[in-house]
Amino acid sequence: MNKQTYNGTIDADGTGDYSLTLDSGMGDILFNADVGSNGPLSTLTLYTDLQIGNDITITTTGDQTYRGAIDTDGTDNYSLILDSGTGNVIFSTYVGDNNILSALTINGDLTLDDDVSVITEGEQNYYGTINSGATGEYDLELVGSKIVFHDDVGDSNPIGNLIVHNPIDLYGDVTTKYDQAYYDAIVLYGDTILTGRSLTLAEPTITGHNHDLSLIFSDDTLINGVDLVGIKNLTVGGGGSTRIAGNVVTNGRQTYNDLIQLIDDVVLSGTDILFNQTVDAATTDYGLKIKSDSTTFNRAVGSNTKLADLTVRGTAHIGGDINTTGDQTYYNTVHMFNGDRVLTGNTISLYDDVYSSDSQTYNGLVNLLNDINMKAGDDILFNNSLSGIDKTLMLFADDVTGDLAVNQLFLETNAAGLTGAIGGSSGQSGADKILLLNLIGSGTHFFDGIDLYNTARSIYGYYNFLPYIPETYRKHFCSGLLMLTPECMNMGVSTVSTITLKPDTPVTLVPRSVATQQEQQPKATAAVKQHPYWQPSQSTQQPMVLQPD
Repeated sequence: MNKQTYNGTIDADGTGDYSLTLDSGMGDILFNADVGSNGPLSTLTLYTDLQIGNDITITTTGDQTYRGAIDTDGTDNYSLILDSGTGNVIFSTYVGDNNILSALTINGDLTLDDDVSVITEGEQNYYGTINSGATGEYDLELVGSKIVFHDDVGDSNPIGNLIVHNPIDLYGDVTTKYDQAYYDAIVLYGDTILTGRSLTLAEPTITGHNHDLSLIFSDDTLINGVDLVGIKNLTVGGGGSTRIAGNVVTNGRQTYNDLIQLIDDVVLSGTDILFNQTVDAATTDYGLKIKSDSTTFNRAVGSNTKLADLTVRGTAHIGGDINTTGDQTYYNTVHMFNGDRVLTGNTISLYDDVYSSDSQTYNGLVNLLNDINMKAGDDILFNNSLSGIDKTLMLFADDVTGDLAVNQLFLETNAAGLTGAIGGSSGQSGADKILLLNLIGSGTHFFDGIDLYNTARSIYGYYNFLPYIPETYRKHFCSGLLMLTPECMNMGVSTVSTITLKPDTPVTLVPRSVATQQEQQPKATAAVKQHPYWQPSQSTQQPMVLQPD
């Protein structure tokens, strides 16, 4: 047949449910006026291509089925409104492939019966759901000045792939069998869940209007140079991996259930951030900065490829080992859990206390930037050294190993004690003196092989503070290797020669009352922490001098 042209309106007379089926064979069907605007058809079926020669509205109470393409007649860019009532609009091929529409609006559910592309000069509005037909999972590709999904996509039978080239507004969830790719800005007008096999966000801005966003993909999620603006809570992960580059900012939580790979320097900001899988870098050039009230690492960081650096502002909960080629900085309290924990980096800077139920190991220089408590349920091991000029360190552990250069050291141990250099090794720059050296222990081998370095360093200790220690502590304290109290000396216990004095000069341990005023008092700051057993001594006894062997 030849082309069919309808210059007037087409309506039902209102006395019944009337359907219209048009088939022009090899020709086109041209509508120059509305269909069903005065009397809606029950259904409309076109088996050949449709052209419109005006702004057209097609109204039915049931399905509208378009087996051919939909274009304008080429004289202008016209808009098309499809209103299917309680029925579906069914597309089987492209819309606007040759002569594009100015705009498209679908008032009703859209069903894809084949792969479909829709191209418009202006907006596309979809007020119903979008699903594949019962016979397959079909792809949808959209090009227009703006795309608006006013309802869910894939709520009953997911489409195959979704590709959106222009800005899109989302009022509902989007579910695909396979991939989703967004190449322009996304705006959320409700809590939104994107679900599929993989996700590509190629440098758009996602504006959330304080709504939640969940990205649930089983394979690969790419957040490439994305700024998330106004997202409340972000959840990422459907069993695959997520590659991140750029800034991710939320007003609330961020939860990452996927394996995370940094493909650029990344900054994460939110109220609390949770990593349930490992975090690695694509190369050791990329680092991670986190700004959050609380950050939890339930798995290792940098176990496959080390991060360049790591900065955590807010409480850090560390349930896996952390590896960086550069520095690690923790601005608030660190809680270690899930077994023995190891931090490996160039310099590990601490601004607040560190707690763990098991052992703590530091591979790298530990730099104290405040007065700090470090408490472990097992051992603390400094494999490089610890530096804290003018800082007070309170250590609670079964065994402490490493070089310690701090201004004041308070140490309480329950087993082996301390092995290493008090005040730092001979090649380490640190404080000129340890002002106060307070030692409490209960192990039968309390201190083992302590080196006291640097001729310029004077070490002042509470060697007469035993009356303030419970009897249980006193008994074991006197049986240790380093004896600082006259009480122990009066019991006939002698100091063992495992104390090494370098160079060949004595170290004077003085009671607090005979130290100078400057030396006998810590700095007047509320940051200095106190232990209930560490009370000032009122003794006037003379200093005890330890001579080298």
